[in-house]
Amino acid sequence: MKFLYLLLAAFSLHAPLPAQKNALQYDGGKPVKTLRINRDLFLISDQGIYKKNKAALTLVWPITLPVSDAVYWNGLICLASAKGVITFDQASKQAKDTLLPQQKINVLTVDATGKLWIGTSFAGTYTLAHIAQEPVLALNTNGVNALVSTADSTVFLGSNIGLYKINAATMEIIRYAEEGHSGYELPDNIVEQLFPDNHNNVWVAMPDNLSYKSSHASGHSHSETPTFSYVGQQNARIQSIIELDQQQTYLFITNEEVLLLPSKSLKAESHGNHEVFQKVNADAWRVSDKQLGKPASLSSQDIVKAESLGNDIIFYTAKGAWWINKRQIIKNL
Repeated sequence: MKFLYLLLAAFSLHAPLPAQKNALQYDGGKPVKTLRINRDLFLISDQGIYKKNKAALTLVWPITLPVSDAVYWNGLICLASAKGVITFDQASKQAKDTLLPQQKINVLTVDATGKLWIGTSFAGTYTLAHIAQEPVLALNTNGVNALVSTADSTVFLGSNIGLYKINAATMEIIRYAEEGHSGYELPDNIVEQLFPDNHNNVWVAMPDNLSYKSSHASGHSHSETPTFSYVGQQNARIQSIIELDQQQTYLFITNEEVLLLPSKSLKAESHGNHEVFQKVNADAWRVSDKQLGKPASLSSQDIVKAESLGNDIIFYTAKGAWWINKRQIIKNL
């Protein structure tokens, strides 16, 4: 199996970073999703909706049902719960209608045309153009694990039977699967997570493989989905993949460490019929807490989640959070 080997660099020679001014106090359970709404920052956790208030995330509305995802749509915070999509008006701090209340909702996304997509465990995937309408069944596929949308009006759906690429405007569907035809294969039918970047590309996470789905490769090219087996430590679980710059340099955040993957590593191995990272010593580095701007008060806390917020990245631990500009991370390397 091909894998990405961790190279350690001597980062200790760098001068200490300035005191962290972007730290947030937080002790509200497992982070689920961060939403930036106008000038306000909200965190949805498994315990409630929190709002940034100066140097802390404070509880706005408690949540009693397990929540697995959240989006901001049509002026509402929409929560994927075990009993439908709960909608919440952040202005009035009131819960509104619940969509598909009989269904277990796994994931949500909003496409480039403004439609809400709802992925369920047992009843397929629905779309909704306006809150006053009824959700419409778009794809009758059970076990929807991931939904992401890109700026080119594409929706990617990860399921237990493969990856679906859907044109949100025309509803044209392409399926990638283990038994797929040339150019439409995946090493595994179970797609657990999807991580989009700013160039309409998507990383596809499966139980034992990670594939890079390029938006620029032709539909019949094997280079569309170069694949490798794991990143860094073999048993590490990927929590986030975040594009760091316009040259497609990526941060891989796992439960063990944070890795930097330069764009040249991906480009060098993503052509022809080759898989990514054939070499034992690939061009990737571990990123230190200091380079990530981690506050000293959180130095003993593991990163449990990271999300891209425009030009910034917000990192969460069990006891707090902080954000840092992407350019600053590059500067710190």
